[in-house]
Amino acid sequence: MTDMSTMSRGASPLRAPAEQAAAKAQDLGAMPVWNLGDLYPSPTSKAVQADLKKAADAALAIKQRYQGKLAELAGEGARLAEAGRGLREP
Repeated sequence: MTDMSTMSRGASPLRAPAEQAAAKAQDLGAMPVWNLGDLYPSPTSKAVQADLKKAADAALAIKQRYQGKLAELAGEGARLAEAGRGLREP
């Protein structure tokens, strides 16, 4: 159980793990720089923007479909597998 007396006003018990993960990410050091020149003509090309929008739309669809339901799906292997397949399919 979260000790509410140590939390700042407006803080969420669910936010603490995210903040801890962000702090750990700072310890990763320099992140790699990917050269996507074989895939896109420039970082500001319309193709990059289109792919980023497509990825954002897919992420939103996954969130809307599965947020708050993973515990339920974990008990149903076939439905959980279906959810996993949906993450890989374009």
